[in-house]
Amino acid sequence: AGSWAWWDRWVNADKNANAAGARRMAGSEAVKPLEELLTRIGQRAVDVVLALGSAVDVEGAESVLAGFKGLIAVGAHEEVLTRKARVVLPAATYAEASGTYVNAQGMAQHSERAIRPQGSSRPGWKLLSLLSEEVGQPLCWRRLGEVRAAIAGSPQTVRDSTGGMRVGRPRFGWRK
Repeated sequence: AGSWAWWDRWVNADKNANAAGARRMAGSEAVKPLEELLTRIGQRAVDVVLALGSAVDVEGAESVLAGFKGLIAVGAHEEVLTRKARVVLPAATYAEASGTYVNAQGMAQHSERAIRPQGSSRPGWKLLSLLSEEVGQPLCWRRLGEVRAAIAGSPQTVRDSTGGMRVGRPRFGWRK
C-alpha cells in the first residue's frame, strides 16, 4: 500500500474557497468564526447580517437563522442562507463572473467569465459595491481591477475607466 502523505499537502482545514481572500480584504481581526456570529444572532446582539454566499456548514445554523429578520444574502444557489434571508441579491456563479480567488496558501488566482450571467445576477463584488453606494457608505473599489489590486495587497498596474493604465493600491474600506 502506498503512502497517503501527498494527500495531507492538499487537504486543508479551511474548506471555504475564498476565506483567505476575505481575511485579506477585511483584515484578519475582522473575520470571526461563523459560530460566534450565530451565537450573537441567537442572543439578539446583531440586527443585520450581509452574507456572501449561500451555504453554511455549521450544525444548528438553520434553526438560529429561522427567526432572524435581518439576513441579507448575496448568493448564486439556493441553500440555507438564501432560504432564510429576508432579501436575496442574485450573485453570478464563478463561471458567470470574472474574479479573483485567494487559496488557503494566500495565492491570488484570477478567473475569467466563461458564460453570460443569467437573469439579473451580477458578480458578488459588484453587488457589494452597488449596495454600499445605496446605503451611503461607498466602498473604495468600483471596478474588478481595483478589487484585484485590493486582494493582492501590493502595488500593481490596473486599468482605469478610460482604458488607461495606472499604478494603484486600493484597499478595502469606505470612501470618504
